[in-house]
This record gives sequence, C-alpha cells and structure tokens, in this order.
Amino acid sequence: MASKFTRSQGTKLFISLAVIDALSTPPVDDEDYIALGCTLNSYNRAGGQRTEIDVSTFCSEVVEKDFGLKDNGTATFSGNYFDGDEAQDLLREAEQTGDRHEFRVIDSRNREARFIGVVTQTSEESSVNGKWNATFTVAIVSPIVRAAYVP
Repeated sequence: MASKFTRSQGTKLFISLAVIDALSTPPVDDEDYIALGCTLNSYNRAGGQRTEIDVSTFCSEVVEKDFGLKDNGTATFSGNYFDGDEAQDLLREAEQTGDRHEFRVIDSRNREARFIGVVTQTSEESSVNGKWNATFTVAIVSPIVRAAYVP
C-alpha cells in the first residue's frame, strides 16, 4: 500500500488586512488578505490543552479532576527576514498593536484552516555566512475552522 501524505510545497499562508473580531463566513474574498508565503518557508501549529481543575475533596479516594476551556495553542510562521515585505510588516505591526487578525492556512490538497490570532512575538536572527531569518508567534484566540478551500 502506498504512503498517504500531503505535500508542503504549494501551501498558502494568509493574514487578513483588516483587524477582525470574529471568523469570517465562507466564501471569503482572497483580496481581503495578504499572502505570507513569498518570504516564509515554515508553519508550525502547537496545540494547546484544557486546564485541569482539581476537584478532589477529603472524601475522595483518588484525585478527581474536571477540565476547563480548550486552549487552541499557537502558530509559528518562520522564513527569510525581509524588511519592507507587506506581509511581514503587517505581522510586526500586529505584534505592536495587539490587534486580532484572521489567519488562513491552505495546504496543497486545498484544505483550509482558519483562525483568529494575536501576534505575541516577533524575532529575527542571523549568523556569519548565513542570512537573516524571521519568526512570528501567533496565539490562537478562536476556534479553528477547517473546510475545503474553493478558489
């Protein structure tokens, strides 16, 4: 049986031009977003977890737990640092203002994930005989909506 996988080449990353408080409803207009993929080459979403609440009492025979709200974690976008790139400049501005933007990740099989995020950190690094790299960390502050992308 052949392996099943999704190629990363062809992935599209977007950030909304406007500040957004709620996820947009399909269909979305691609013109309302800036593509992040011309300088970036890495995307990583680390899922969060639910808060564990200890509800044990003196009558408990084992630790009893309940669980709070789910944290959808963070997304990290990384790649070539390029000052003056419209998308990277918007990410840096969003980190300064704390504004919420909608992010879209569309894989090579045209499956889309959308979420609202706040850019919590930007960083740059370089080394001798190398190039400048940029990393943008985004806290996911909404549900993650997954759907088929229709161009």
